[in-house]
Amino acid sequence: MILFDGHTHIYDCYDLEIFFAAAFKNFSTAGAKLKSESSVTFFMLLAEAGGVHYFKKLQEIARSGGGSLPTSWRVEESDEAYSLFVFHDNFPSMRLIVAAGRQLITKEKLEILALMTEQEFEDGMTLEDCVDTVAQAGGIPVCPWGAGKWMGTRGKVLADYTLNSNELFYLGDSGGRPSIWPRPSLFKGKAVASRLLSGSDPLPLAAEEGKVGQFGAFIDCDCPQERPATFLRDQLKNSQIELTPYGRQCCPLLFFKNQVALRLKK
Repeated sequence: MILFDGHTHIYDCYDLEIFFAAAFKNFSTAGAKLKSESSVTFFMLLAEAGGVHYFKKLQEIARSGGGSLPTSWRVEESDEAYSLFVFHDNFPSMRLIVAAGRQLITKEKLEILALMTEQEFEDGMTLEDCVDTVAQAGGIPVCPWGAGKWMGTRGKVLADYTLNSNELFYLGDSGGRPSIWPRPSLFKGKAVASRLLSGSDPLPLAAEEGKVGQFGAFIDCDCPQERPATFLRDQLKNSQIELTPYGRQCCPLLFFKNQVALRLKK
């Protein structure tokens, strides 16, 4: 079985030891609840904004022997340019894979994730050009839910594009969406079910570093040892694959508290 958090970030305000410990705990808890009889592989799919390069920092740590990581943690390179293994001495059998990815802003001010690619992209492309560019680079283009981002003119642009898009365009649900918020109409319908990627989408607040792995999706299949991220990427590009979300939406009180904290931080 493959469990993945399809929208993760690492911010400067995060403590890496707390962050990775939370990932191990949250993924393990989710895997145990699903009671899979096969081995479970966990993926953290990064979506880094312009100027943020934590994946490259982790790559450098792996190449230098992990000297700057907290005790008992280590990062190792895989046989792919856009994925890394994270291990902890107390959990030698747990497979946590961090995959590179970028977060872009389109001309229409929509957010697009370019998942599982090490390539960088320019902001400001039209939605159509952005999706095509990410797909041509081999990545998974996703438009994630965000508070207020799917309303008004932007919402209409996204709705029109979604109705006419090909199978290489995905929508993303978010663990940050409050549980009392109505389910977006774009999530409804069979055509979207196989193209809905869920993720925790932690915010740049220190308290959010424990969210990674709490919300995501799983695929009921084994993941190979070699080129694991390429395998997952190929699975996600298969419109016949069944994606099943796991985890719960955000507590309404926490949602509003975080929104206030973000505005005070700015």
